Amino acid sequence: MIRAFISYSSVDIDFVNHLADAIKQQGIEIWLDNENLRVGDSLVQNISGGLSDADFIIVVLSTNSISSEWVKRELEIGINREIAEKRMLVLPVLYENVEIPAFLSGRIYADFRNDTNFATSITLLIQAMSSSEAFHRERRTNSGKAIPETAPLTHQYTSPFDEKYTFDNYIAYPGNILSRSACLSLVNPELATNNVFIEGGVGIGKSHLAHAIGNLRQASGGRVGYCHTERFDHGFDEALKNESLNEYRDYFLSLDLLAIDDVQFFLWKDRATAFFVDIYHKYCDKGIGIVLTADRPLEEIHAELKVRDQFVCRLKRPDAQGRRDILYSKLKTSGESIEDFVIEFLANNISTNARELEGYLRRLLAKKHFSGQEINLADLEEILNDHKKNSWVQPEIS
Repeated sequence: MIRAFISYSSVDIDFVNHLADAIKQQGIEIWLDNENLRVGDSLVQNISGGLSDADFIIVVLSTNSISSEWVKRELEIGINREIAEKRMLVLPVLYENVEIPAFLSGRIYADFRNDTNFATSITLLIQAMSSSEAFHRERRTNSGKAIPETAPLTHQYTSPFDEKYTFDNYIAYPGNILSRSACLSLVNPELATNNVFIEGGVGIGKSHLAHAIGNLRQASGGRVGYCHTERFDHGFDEALKNESLNEYRDYFLSLDLLAIDDVQFFLWKDRATAFFVDIYHKYCDKGIGIVLTADRPLEEIHAELKVRDQFVCRLKRPDAQGRRDILYSKLKTSGESIEDFVIEFLANNISTNARELEGYLRRLLAKKHFSGQEINLADLEEILNDHKKNSWVQPEIS
């Protein structure tokens, strides 16, 4: 039987119990601290045991869980097990609209933000666990030591590109249209642009473009991979410990295109950075496509990464019309509707980044859905007050 540990915030316990019951009905054993702990038990020891024994760790992402130290620690343990066992183990699922940690980008296995999608999301989650079980389920000896079974793919150091991010649903506006065109050219091997450096602030589409490139290149038969800098660093440390750096290097050099997200983190990774720079220059020498994203300008990173031959795509925050287009696009994709004056209000007042803009739209749609009432001025004033109180405007890269 597959065993799954659910990592969550206690504030979300009602939803988590509902989720656990639905998963149990599919024949999967669930570890929940409110069920598995007994009076007198050690909380830390029992949670540690649950994490060690689980075949999968389901992480419920919500406003409360992403700030929970318990959840952060459980997620860290899960990611470290993934690296050690070289398999998919952590299954993030969305319960509320939150900013997804960069190292989990492209790894959301189910979306429970809408009650109408609950059954479909459960099916997707079960499929993710069931399809991996045949290859990745651990056998245990009498001593309890885990012995990984041999898997067809023993060295998977990248993640698949997120299929929801395409060029078709990337909204063009004056601050990004040239960058979009340059990234499209990277997909065509006959064109001169092989390498792209995408720079810009948080939440304005860097990762979207990187995933769009990978998805289009993969559709044409390319061997492509996506990797966040933190995952590359963890993989390097593991390869160094196991004396398998040549294997690690060969894996990346076998790709036709590689996207590395948030390369500014290489500024603090001495040995991993040197290793990446060596791979990067081999990509350049061989004409292999590589996409780098950063929230810092190339000038601040160049000295450390020795970047060369890169076409720089500098993304700017959307203007008012761009914000309108983004909001209407999200409405079309979701199949939802909302009054035009709400779109105008958001477009004219939320100018920080597209991610925050979309978050406020989802919040208003949820309020409309659950209250059964139309959005009014008081709702918009509440949004604006929260925005002024909580938002930090990142300076534009110029």
